[in-house]
Formats: sequence, structure tokens, C-alpha cells
Amino acid sequence: MHNEWLYRDSAGSDWFTARLHDAISVDVSYLTPGTNTRLWWERDPYNNIQSWGDQASTHMTINAGNVGIATTTPGYPLTVNGVIYSVTGGFRFPDNSVHHSRH
Repeated sequence: MHNEWLYRDSAGSDWFTARLHDAISVDVSYLTPGTNTRLWWERDPYNNIQSWGDQASTHMTINAGNVGIATTTPGYPLTVNGVIYSVTGGFRFPDNSVHHSRH
């Protein structure tokens, strides 16, 4: 079942702390936004932050043009909280060098 909630931070008490929480609820036991809803998208219209996740876990956040993977506070164009894995091609750095191996 698909549900939408107007969800407020527990610390908030005004409209500036409200967010739209759009989620899939498997059944009536999954009806608490930010806790147990499945496959959710959330938008904070006041701060222009969007997040995607599952249950209480946030998997990706877009905040001020920065993308965060496994973090809700990306400080750079791409912020990853974890190991970055390249299947092929390695990584290209600002000086145009490419790093293909771990050595």
C-alpha cells in the first residue's frame, strides 16, 4: 500500500521542520515514517533536501547539490560513507591521473 505523510522532526515544533514522507507500507504494521516504512522518499521543502531509504536507514541524500551515499550530510559533490568500489576503469583524479590498483 502506498502512503504519504507530512512528517515532523521530533525536535521540531513549526512548519519549517516538516517533511513530505512518501513510502510503501507492506501492511498496517509498517505505518511509522522514519522507523518502519519500506522504500521511502522524503523531501524537506524548506531546506531543499531529498532522501531515499528503507525503514530507519537512509541510503542516499541530495542536499544543496551534494549527493550523499550512506550519509545524510554530504559536504562535497559526492560524499560516500563506506568503501568505493570500481569494477573497471579505476578512478580519475583532478590532475587527470587514473588509479587502477590499490598500490
